[in-house]
Amino acid sequence: MRHIRLISRLSMFILCFFVSLGALAGNEVALTVEKAYITPGQTATLTIKLNNTVVVGTVGATINLPEGLTFVKGKISDDGSYVPVMSTTEFSKKAILVTSTTKPNVAHFSIAKTGKKFQPSEGDLITFDVNVAENFGITGNIILDEGLGAYAEYDEEGNIVAKEYKVESSTTKLYNANELCFPSVADFSIAPGEKKTITLDLKDEKHLISLLSWNVKMPAGLSIDPESYEAVKDRAPLHNVSIKKSGRLIIRPNGAATKLEELDILGTSGAIVSFDVIADASFSGDATIKFYDFLATTKAIDGKVSQYYSKDFEVKVTKAGTATGINGIESDFAAKADGIYTISGLKVNQLVKGVNIVVKDGKATKVVKK
Repeated sequence: MRHIRLISRLSMFILCFFVSLGALAGNEVALTVEKAYITPGQTATLTIKLNNTVVVGTVGATINLPEGLTFVKGKISDDGSYVPVMSTTEFSKKAILVTSTTKPNVAHFSIAKTGKKFQPSEGDLITFDVNVAENFGITGNIILDEGLGAYAEYDEEGNIVAKEYKVESSTTKLYNANELCFPSVADFSIAPGEKKTITLDLKDEKHLISLLSWNVKMPAGLSIDPESYEAVKDRAPLHNVSIKKSGRLIIRPNGAATKLEELDILGTSGAIVSFDVIADASFSGDATIKFYDFLATTKAIDGKVSQYYSKDFEVKVTKAGTATGINGIESDFAAKADGIYTISGLKVNQLVKGVNIVVKDGKATKVVKK
Protein backbone atom coordinates (compact mmCIF):
# COMPACT_ATOMS: atom_id res chain seq x y z
CA MET A 1 0.00 0.00 0.00
CA ARG A 2 2.86 2.34 0.81
CA HIS A 3 4.24 1.74 -2.71
CA ILE A 4 0.83 2.54 -4.26
CA ARG A 5 0.53 5.75 -2.21
CA LEU A 6 4.05 6.68 -3.31
CA ILE A 7 3.30 6.27 -7.02
CA SER A 8 0.05 8.22 -6.67
CA ARG A 9 1.71 11.09 -4.86
CA LEU A 10 4.61 11.13 -7.29
CA SER A 11 2.20 11.32 -10.24
CA MET A 12 0.40 14.29 -8.68
CA PHE A 13 3.74 15.95 -7.99
CA ILE A 14 4.89 15.41 -11.60
CA LEU A 15 1.75 16.96 -13.09
CA CYS A 16 1.70 19.95 -10.77
CA PHE A 17 5.34 20.94 -10.32
CA PHE A 18 5.33 23.37 -13.27
CA VAL A 19 3.02 25.69 -11.31
CA SER A 20 5.82 26.71 -8.96
CA LEU A 21 9.59 26.47 -9.28
CA GLY A 22 11.94 25.77 -6.43
CA ALA A 23 13.49 28.90 -5.01
CA LEU A 24 16.77 27.33 -3.94
CA ALA A 25 19.88 28.50 -5.78
CA GLY A 26 22.67 26.34 -7.16
CA ASN A 27 23.72 24.38 -10.21
CA GLU A 28 23.25 20.89 -8.82
CA VAL A 29 20.96 19.84 -11.70
CA ALA A 30 21.41 20.78 -15.35
CA LEU A 31 19.37 19.88 -18.44
CA THR A 32 20.66 20.54 -21.96
CA VAL A 33 19.71 19.56 -25.48
CA GLU A 34 22.54 17.84 -27.32
CA LYS A 35 23.88 19.70 -30.36
CA ALA A 36 22.31 18.29 -33.54
CA TYR A 37 22.43 18.61 -37.33
CA ILE A 38 18.99 18.36 -38.89
CA THR A 39 17.77 18.07 -42.48
CA PRO A 40 14.85 20.18 -43.81
CA GLY A 41 11.84 18.15 -44.89
CA GLN A 42 12.66 15.26 -42.55
CA THR A 43 12.03 14.26 -38.95
CA ALA A 44 14.83 14.36 -36.40
CA THR A 45 15.36 12.80 -32.99
CA LEU A 46 16.83 15.13 -30.38
CA THR A 47 18.29 14.23 -26.99
CA ILE A 48 18.05 15.94 -23.61
CA LYS A 49 20.96 15.24 -21.26
CA LEU A 50 20.89 15.28 -17.46
CA ASN A 51 23.93 16.29 -15.42
CA ASN A 52 23.31 16.14 -11.68
CA THR A 53 25.66 16.33 -8.72
CA VAL A 54 22.92 15.38 -6.23
CA VAL A 55 20.39 12.55 -6.06
CA VAL A 56 17.15 13.53 -7.82
CA GLY A 57 13.91 11.67 -8.20
CA THR A 58 12.07 14.00 -10.58
CA VAL A 59 13.29 16.39 -13.27
CA GLY A 60 11.43 18.34 -15.92
CA ALA A 61 11.44 21.34 -18.21
CA THR A 62 9.61 23.23 -20.93
CA ILE A 63 10.95 22.69 -24.45
CA ASN A 64 10.72 25.69 -26.79
CA LEU A 65 11.42 24.83 -30.42
CA PRO A 66 12.77 27.39 -32.92
CA GLU A 67 10.88 28.52 -35.98
CA GLY A 68 10.65 25.74 -38.55
CA LEU A 69 10.37 22.90 -36.01
CA THR A 70 7.26 21.24 -34.57
CA PHE A 71 6.78 18.23 -32.33
CA VAL A 72 5.89 14.90 -33.93
CA LYS A 73 2.41 13.90 -32.73
CA GLY A 74 2.00 10.82 -30.59
CA LYS A 75 -1.37 9.95 -29.06
CA ILE A 76 -4.10 12.30 -30.34
CA SER A 77 -7.16 13.07 -28.20
CA ASP A 78 -10.73 13.61 -29.44
CA ASP A 79 -10.36 17.37 -28.95
CA GLY A 80 -7.32 17.44 -31.25
CA SER A 81 -4.72 17.83 -28.51
CA TYR A 82 -1.85 15.37 -28.54
CA VAL A 83 1.11 14.03 -26.64
CA PRO A 84 4.46 14.60 -28.38
CA VAL A 85 6.62 11.60 -29.22
CA MET A 86 9.10 11.31 -26.33
CA SER A 87 10.95 8.28 -25.01
CA THR A 88 13.10 7.25 -22.08
CA THR A 89 16.62 5.93 -22.64
CA GLU A 90 18.81 3.22 -21.18
CA PHE A 91 19.93 5.83 -18.65
CA SER A 92 16.34 6.55 -17.57
CA LYS A 93 14.70 3.15 -18.07
CA LYS A 94 11.90 2.24 -15.64
CA ALA A 95 11.24 5.94 -15.02
CA ILE A 96 7.77 7.48 -15.36
CA LEU A 97 7.63 10.02 -18.21
CA VAL A 98 4.75 12.52 -18.42
CA THR A 99 4.46 14.93 -21.39
CA SER A 100 2.04 17.55 -22.66
CA THR A 101 1.90 20.29 -25.29
CA THR A 102 0.42 23.78 -25.34
CA LYS A 103 1.55 24.76 -28.85
CA PRO A 104 3.03 22.89 -31.84
CA ASN A 105 6.47 24.16 -30.82
CA VAL A 106 6.16 24.14 -27.00
CA ALA A 107 6.01 21.03 -24.80
CA HIS A 108 6.45 20.16 -21.15
CA PHE A 109 7.93 16.99 -19.75
CA SER A 110 8.55 15.53 -16.34
CA ILE A 111 10.27 12.26 -15.53
CA ALA A 112 10.31 10.53 -12.16
CA LYS A 113 12.35 7.57 -11.02
CA THR A 114 11.62 5.65 -7.84
CA GLY A 115 13.92 3.20 -6.12
CA LYS A 116 17.54 4.23 -6.71
CA LYS A 117 16.42 7.50 -8.34
CA PHE A 118 18.87 9.40 -10.57
CA GLN A 119 22.21 9.09 -8.85
CA PRO A 120 24.85 11.84 -9.41
CA SER A 121 26.01 11.30 -12.98
CA GLU A 122 25.63 12.51 -16.57
CA GLY A 123 23.64 10.79 -19.28
CA ASP A 124 20.96 10.90 -21.98
CA LEU A 125 17.68 11.46 -20.14
CA ILE A 126 15.01 11.43 -22.88
CA THR A 127 14.66 11.72 -26.64
CA PHE A 128 11.94 13.48 -28.61
CA ASP A 129 11.04 13.71 -32.29
CA VAL A 130 10.53 16.89 -34.31
CA ASN A 131 9.38 17.73 -37.83
CA VAL A 132 11.85 19.94 -39.71
CA ALA A 133 10.22 22.34 -42.19
CA GLU A 134 11.56 22.72 -45.72
CA ASN A 135 12.29 26.40 -45.01
CA PHE A 136 14.27 25.80 -41.80
CA GLY A 137 17.09 28.36 -41.71
CA ILE A 138 20.84 27.92 -41.33
CA THR A 139 20.47 27.54 -37.55
CA GLY A 140 17.85 27.69 -34.85
CA ASN A 141 17.98 27.90 -31.06
CA ILE A 142 16.13 25.40 -28.90
CA ILE A 143 15.53 26.54 -25.32
CA LEU A 144 14.86 24.57 -22.15
CA ASP A 145 13.37 26.61 -19.34
CA GLU A 146 11.17 26.43 -16.24
CA GLY A 147 12.94 23.27 -15.16
CA LEU A 148 12.80 21.65 -11.75
CA GLY A 149 14.77 18.79 -10.22
CA ALA A 150 13.76 17.16 -6.94
CA TYR A 151 14.28 14.07 -4.84
CA ALA A 152 11.77 12.72 -2.35
CA GLU A 153 12.30 11.58 1.23
CA TYR A 154 9.60 9.90 3.29
CA ASP A 155 8.59 10.25 6.89
CA GLU A 156 7.36 7.37 9.02
CA GLU A 157 3.84 7.78 7.65
CA GLY A 158 4.96 7.61 4.03
CA ASN A 159 4.53 11.33 3.33
CA ILE A 160 6.82 12.89 0.74
CA VAL A 161 9.30 15.51 1.86
CA ALA A 162 10.66 17.04 -1.34
CA LYS A 163 13.82 19.08 -1.64
CA GLU A 164 13.85 21.17 -4.82
CA TYR A 165 16.68 22.31 -7.08
CA LYS A 166 16.22 25.01 -9.69
CA VAL A 167 17.31 24.13 -13.21
CA GLU A 168 18.67 27.10 -15.15
CA SER A 169 17.49 27.77 -18.69
CA SER A 170 19.77 26.48 -21.44
CA THR A 171 20.01 27.26 -25.14
CA THR A 172 21.37 24.90 -27.79
CA LYS A 173 21.97 25.70 -31.43
CA LEU A 174 20.61 23.31 -34.06
CA TYR A 175 22.26 23.29 -37.49
CA ASN A 176 20.85 22.85 -40.99
CA ALA A 177 22.69 19.81 -42.36
CA ASN A 178 22.27 21.12 -45.92
CA GLU A 179 24.18 24.33 -45.16
CA LEU A 180 27.34 22.94 -43.58
CA CYS A 181 30.91 23.39 -44.71
CA PHE A 182 33.34 20.50 -44.29
CA PRO A 183 36.75 21.13 -42.72
CA SER A 184 38.87 18.04 -42.10
CA VAL A 185 42.27 16.85 -40.91
CA ALA A 186 43.52 13.40 -41.85
CA ASP A 187 44.57 10.87 -39.22
CA PHE A 188 48.35 10.63 -38.87
CA SER A 189 51.19 8.97 -36.99
CA ILE A 190 54.06 10.69 -35.19
CA ALA A 191 56.99 9.51 -33.08
CA PRO A 192 58.08 10.92 -29.70
CA GLY A 193 60.40 13.87 -30.32
CA GLU A 194 59.10 14.40 -33.86
CA LYS A 195 57.60 17.52 -35.41
CA LYS A 196 55.16 16.92 -38.27
CA THR A 197 53.41 19.39 -40.56
CA ILE A 198 49.66 18.79 -40.84
CA THR A 199 47.05 20.54 -42.97
CA LEU A 200 43.48 21.60 -42.33
CA ASP A 201 41.40 21.08 -45.46
CA LEU A 202 38.14 22.82 -46.29
CA LYS A 203 35.51 21.46 -48.67
CA ASP A 204 32.62 23.73 -49.54
CA GLU A 205 30.91 23.77 -52.92
CA LYS A 206 28.04 26.08 -51.95
CA HIS A 207 29.47 29.11 -50.13
CA LEU A 208 32.15 31.71 -50.77
CA ILE A 209 33.99 31.64 -47.44
CA SER A 210 36.18 34.56 -46.43
CA LEU A 211 36.93 33.69 -42.80
CA LEU A 212 37.04 30.47 -40.80
CA SER A 213 37.54 30.14 -37.04
CA TRP A 214 37.70 27.08 -34.78
CA ASN A 215 38.97 25.59 -31.53
CA VAL A 216 41.43 22.73 -30.98
CA LYS A 217 41.80 20.46 -27.96
CA MET A 218 45.14 18.66 -27.79
CA PRO A 219 45.78 15.42 -25.86
CA ALA A 220 48.62 14.84 -23.42
CA GLY A 221 51.98 14.44 -25.14
CA LEU A 222 51.06 16.47 -28.22
CA SER A 223 51.18 20.21 -28.86
CA ILE A 224 51.01 22.61 -31.79
CA ASP A 225 53.79 25.11 -32.41
CA PRO A 226 51.84 28.41 -32.27
CA GLU A 227 54.34 30.05 -34.62
CA SER A 228 53.86 27.39 -37.29
CA TYR A 229 50.37 28.28 -38.48
CA GLU A 230 50.43 29.30 -42.14
CA ALA A 231 47.75 30.01 -44.71
CA VAL A 232 48.25 27.72 -47.72
CA LYS A 233 48.80 30.24 -50.50
CA ASP A 234 47.29 28.10 -53.24
CA ARG A 235 43.84 28.64 -51.68
CA ALA A 236 44.40 31.57 -49.33
CA PRO A 237 47.02 33.85 -50.94
CA LEU A 238 45.79 36.99 -49.16
CA HIS A 239 44.97 35.45 -45.76
CA ASN A 240 46.75 35.12 -42.42
CA VAL A 241 46.23 32.76 -39.50
CA SER A 242 46.12 34.17 -35.97
CA ILE A 243 45.36 32.95 -32.45
CA LYS A 244 43.00 34.83 -30.17
CA LYS A 245 43.65 35.23 -26.44
CA SER A 246 41.04 32.53 -25.84
CA GLY A 247 43.09 30.14 -27.96
CA ARG A 248 40.58 30.19 -30.82
CA LEU A 249 42.15 30.06 -34.29
CA ILE A 250 41.10 32.14 -37.25
CA ILE A 251 42.12 32.43 -40.90
CA ARG A 252 41.05 35.71 -42.44
CA PRO A 253 42.01 38.28 -45.09
CA ASN A 254 45.27 40.07 -44.29
CA GLY A 255 44.25 43.46 -45.67
CA ALA A 256 46.17 43.17 -48.93
CA ALA A 257 43.14 42.53 -51.13
CA THR A 258 42.34 45.19 -53.72
CA LYS A 259 39.19 43.53 -55.08
CA LEU A 260 36.12 42.23 -53.23
CA GLU A 261 36.46 38.74 -54.68
CA GLU A 262 40.05 38.49 -53.38
CA LEU A 263 38.64 38.22 -49.85
CA ASP A 264 37.35 34.71 -50.59
CA ILE A 265 39.20 31.47 -49.95
CA LEU A 266 39.83 30.06 -53.43
CA GLY A 267 38.45 26.82 -54.81
CA THR A 268 36.06 24.31 -53.27
CA SER A 269 38.42 21.78 -51.66
CA GLY A 270 41.98 21.27 -50.47
CA ALA A 271 44.30 22.54 -47.75
CA ILE A 272 43.87 26.07 -46.41
CA VAL A 273 46.05 26.00 -43.27
CA SER A 274 49.24 24.15 -42.30
CA PHE A 275 50.66 23.76 -38.81
CA ASP A 276 53.27 21.73 -36.95
CA VAL A 277 52.31 19.11 -34.39
CA ILE A 278 55.03 18.22 -31.86
CA ALA A 279 55.15 14.94 -29.92
CA ASP A 280 57.12 15.12 -26.69
CA ALA A 281 58.95 12.20 -25.07
CA SER A 282 55.85 11.21 -23.08
CA PHE A 283 53.66 10.62 -26.15
CA SER A 284 52.45 7.02 -25.98
CA GLY A 285 50.20 6.91 -29.05
CA ASP A 286 46.48 6.25 -29.63
CA ALA A 287 45.57 9.86 -28.95
CA THR A 288 42.77 12.06 -30.28
CA ILE A 289 42.84 15.71 -31.32
CA LYS A 290 39.45 17.42 -31.23
CA PHE A 291 38.55 20.22 -33.67
CA TYR A 292 35.29 21.93 -32.75
CA ASP A 293 33.01 24.98 -32.89
CA PHE A 294 33.79 25.92 -36.49
CA LEU A 295 32.34 29.16 -37.80
CA ALA A 296 32.64 30.14 -41.46
CA THR A 297 31.82 33.70 -42.51
CA THR A 298 31.32 35.27 -45.92
CA LYS A 299 32.60 38.71 -46.88
CA ALA A 300 30.32 41.64 -46.10
CA ILE A 301 27.98 42.65 -48.91
CA ASP A 302 25.89 45.76 -48.25
CA GLY A 303 27.06 45.53 -44.66
CA LYS A 304 25.75 41.98 -44.17
CA VAL A 305 27.59 38.69 -43.77
CA SER A 306 26.35 35.11 -43.76
CA GLN A 307 27.61 32.52 -41.30
CA TYR A 308 27.87 28.76 -41.75
CA TYR A 309 28.91 25.94 -39.50
CA SER A 310 30.50 22.51 -39.46
CA LYS A 311 30.31 19.33 -37.44
CA ASP A 312 32.95 18.85 -34.77
CA PHE A 313 35.41 16.09 -35.58
CA GLU A 314 38.28 14.15 -34.06
CA VAL A 315 41.62 13.12 -35.55
CA LYS A 316 43.27 9.86 -34.54
CA VAL A 317 47.01 10.11 -33.85
CA THR A 318 49.08 6.95 -33.52
CA LYS A 319 52.68 6.41 -32.50
CA ALA A 320 55.20 6.03 -35.32
CA GLY A 321 58.29 3.84 -35.04
CA THR A 322 61.06 6.41 -34.85
CA ALA A 323 61.46 10.15 -34.86
CA THR A 324 63.06 11.77 -37.89
CA GLY A 325 62.70 15.48 -37.19
CA ILE A 326 62.25 16.91 -40.68
CA ASN A 327 60.94 14.02 -42.72
CA GLY A 328 62.65 12.60 -45.78
CA ILE A 329 60.67 11.54 -48.84
CA GLU A 330 61.52 10.06 -52.23
CA SER A 331 61.27 12.23 -55.35
CA ASP A 332 58.88 9.83 -57.08
CA PHE A 333 56.49 10.08 -54.12
CA ALA A 334 56.65 13.88 -54.37
CA ALA A 335 55.85 13.62 -58.06
CA LYS A 336 52.57 11.87 -57.17
CA ALA A 337 51.67 14.39 -54.48
CA ASP A 338 48.56 16.59 -54.56
CA GLY A 339 50.72 19.68 -54.20
CA ILE A 340 54.25 20.85 -53.44
CA TYR A 341 54.84 24.21 -51.72
CA THR A 342 57.81 26.25 -50.66
CA ILE A 343 58.16 27.20 -47.01
CA SER A 344 56.62 30.59 -47.91
CA GLY A 345 53.51 28.89 -49.33
CA LEU A 346 54.28 29.24 -53.07
CA LYS A 347 53.07 26.25 -55.08
CA VAL A 348 55.74 24.66 -57.29
CA ASN A 349 55.76 21.78 -59.76
CA GLN A 350 58.69 19.89 -58.23
CA LEU A 351 60.95 19.83 -55.20
CA VAL A 352 63.15 22.90 -54.90
CA LYS A 353 66.38 23.32 -52.97
CA GLY A 354 65.76 23.78 -49.28
CA VAL A 355 62.58 23.02 -47.33
CA ASN A 356 59.44 21.90 -49.21
CA ILE A 357 55.96 21.06 -47.96
CA VAL A 358 54.53 18.05 -49.81
CA VAL A 359 50.75 17.51 -49.50
CA LYS A 360 49.31 14.09 -50.29
CA ASP A 361 45.96 12.59 -49.23
CA GLY A 362 45.37 15.47 -46.82
CA LYS A 363 48.73 15.05 -45.07
CA ALA A 364 51.58 17.53 -45.26
CA THR A 365 55.23 16.49 -44.87
CA LYS A 366 58.32 18.65 -44.71
CA VAL A 367 60.97 17.60 -47.20
CA VAL A 368 64.53 18.90 -47.47
CA LYS A 369 66.20 18.85 -50.86
CA LYS A 370 69.94 19.51 -50.76
